[in-house]
Amino acid sequence: MNYKLYYWPAPFRGNFIRFLLEEADEKYEEAPVKDISELYSLPIEDQPLPMMAPPFLHDVERNVYLSQMPAIVMHLSEKLHLLPQDSYKSALCNKLVLDSNDVLIEITNYNGSVMWEREAWRQFRDKRLKRWLEIFEQTGRKYGLKSDSGFMLGGDQISTADIVAYALWGTMIRCLPELSADCRKHAPYIFGLCQRIESRRNISQLVKNQEKNYGKLYCGGQIEKSIRSMLEQDGKQ
Repeated sequence: MNYKLYYWPAPFRGNFIRFLLEEADEKYEEAPVKDISELYSLPIEDQPLPMMAPPFLHDVERNVYLSQMPAIVMHLSEKLHLLPQDSYKSALCNKLVLDSNDVLIEITNYNGSVMWEREAWRQFRDKRLKRWLEIFEQTGRKYGLKSDSGFMLGGDQISTADIVAYALWGTMIRCLPELSADCRKHAPYIFGLCQRIESRRNISQLVKNQEKNYGKLYCGGQIEKSIRSMLEQDGKQ
């Protein structure tokens, strides 16, 4: 195995890394929860790299470790030749990774610092989530993305930007289908891109495996219960 991923058995941040590895047809393994907990719990001075929380990646080829999803994604993207050669577009990939991380922080109400309450959730769904969808949509449109063709940053080849867009929005609307209508309304071209990315061979198989093993699990724990409670209440209005 060229890589070992330490992430909980759930999609969420882990899918950004998994989809890159799958798209590149790389050999990797996922650490069991026991190994994740052991690495996570080590004293800082005993960790292979000082790290706070998963995801962690062990690049076996180089025998180095990384943490923080954006750093791991950019490291892999360069190694796996999924970054555009143009330096500006490469920076845009990084920007979309960081945007994605911000969205994940926001949808979990700042990593679960507090559970969702109705007014705060409505503000997020109606304003912040809508704006994030529009940001991704307009970025893709700027470079020729269509509902049935094209890529996030143009050209004729998939890049990290496309994988990241799918890892964020595709995972979200698959696991939280109540948000599918939000994506269709505010980012129809992103919705179409997600459908195309999900049909790619390796990614499609991983998604099927996740559906089998996790069902509609998104991020797990009390945070996910809080999100689903808000969506359930939205559906009653």
